[in-house]
Amino acid sequence: MASQDEKTNSYPNKLSPLEEFKYSISEILKSPRELHILYLINLSLSFQYYLITTLIPLFFTDIQEFSDLLSGTIFGFYGISLGLGAIILNPLANRFGLKFGLSISCIFGLIGFLLLAVTYNLSVNLVSVLTFQTISGALAWPVVEFGIKIYTRQDHRNFANSLCLMSNYLAGVLTGFYIDIVWHYYEDDKHTLYKIFFYTGAGFAFFALILALVLRQNEVIEDGYLCDENIGELSKKIVSKKRFWRFFALICLLILLRSGCFGHLDATFPKYVTRTLGDDAHFGYLLAVHQTTMLIGVIFFTYFTYIYSSYTLICIGGIVGTLAPLLILGGSNYGIYAIFVILISCGEALWVPRLLDYTMSIAPNKEEGVYLALCNFPFYFAMIITGIASGILLDEYCPDEDNAGECYKVWLIIVFSTILVPILIWILRNILEQPDYEDKPYLKCFEDSKDLSKDNDEIKDKEGLLKNSND
Repeated sequence: MASQDEKTNSYPNKLSPLEEFKYSISEILKSPRELHILYLINLSLSFQYYLITTLIPLFFTDIQEFSDLLSGTIFGFYGISLGLGAIILNPLANRFGLKFGLSISCIFGLIGFLLLAVTYNLSVNLVSVLTFQTISGALAWPVVEFGIKIYTRQDHRNFANSLCLMSNYLAGVLTGFYIDIVWHYYEDDKHTLYKIFFYTGAGFAFFALILALVLRQNEVIEDGYLCDENIGELSKKIVSKKRFWRFFALICLLILLRSGCFGHLDATFPKYVTRTLGDDAHFGYLLAVHQTTMLIGVIFFTYFTYIYSSYTLICIGGIVGTLAPLLILGGSNYGIYAIFVILISCGEALWVPRLLDYTMSIAPNKEEGVYLALCNFPFYFAMIITGIASGILLDEYCPDEDNAGECYKVWLIIVFSTILVPILIWILRNILEQPDYEDKPYLKCFEDSKDLSKDNDEIKDKEGLLKNSND
């Protein structure tokens, strides 16, 4: 929901989409230094995230000798832990500020990687992944996204969000190339291989911590973002609104979309490539192609945000991505795999940035932490479904290099189990999409609450301003 300050700082006149794009760039360049530091922190934290999510299934299979199903289950529990951690911990960002949240994220990430590097004791490894890495990841992206909302205005926030995601994908490109290069030299010594990876992750966590300490505490562009309300009262206010439950329903469908298709690029694709092309296959390069496509796609597709709504682009991106695995039915070679990766990446580049835009546009002031945590649920909670499904599919249809004849069935099942999700999101648009104005924004059971009456009036006033500005 846009604040009045945002409206007074909107585009100076009615501009064409290209002029709006140029205007957004000029405003970003004039933003406070904290915004640019946030992008660097996000780059480092994203490198850690891509490193650990890529390595979890491989590490527990190679070092701990777990089955595909068990490794996938750990991958899934890591995702669930991230989601629960995000919803529990991120309201603290509203209360204590960005510097606190980012510093805690970096410290826990540093400890987690060091524990993984110094010992391969199973109990220590599980604690590191499911505790330290979980807390680090749960705080990282939602807090960064919250910071972007603080340091930008509505008139250039879409472009600021796209830049944030571009730094994510740049980190993914670097991670993919780095994994492939190190894997090439140490593939016969897996113990040394993973130690190098984990010490590298610790180094990036330390670098991010230094940057986080440079931030000025609670520096804000717009008023009202640091929350001094009681957490219980804030929670009651959030769950009493219809907009929250609309958004929650959309997120549940996006969890199915992410788990059914896009998540398999992390959980299934690396093992699939090594089992169809050999253990020395360059899956890291293919993951780098994915992130490069995402990086370019975010730049290119941002232009369409000035033409189409975020909700529309979410639907289109979902359909494009879920159809991409059909390409793998054409054979097992680098060319087909590269085209598949590019197409599924285009779909992801369409819907992921727009989900962030949509979230920021509907999140009321002082409630951003919860909405941004929910915004990341498709990436966290989808991991448990993806992890378990990946293990079952690989064990059944692609168990090893010597039995790769039916591996294509993995992706055939993925397509037909997911394609209905983006179609359903489109069909339910009138129910799920947040309207510009609501006469009764609260659920019926909360409408008579005296504690919420003042907030109700504020919502009507702000949505009235938004409606008038749109007219």
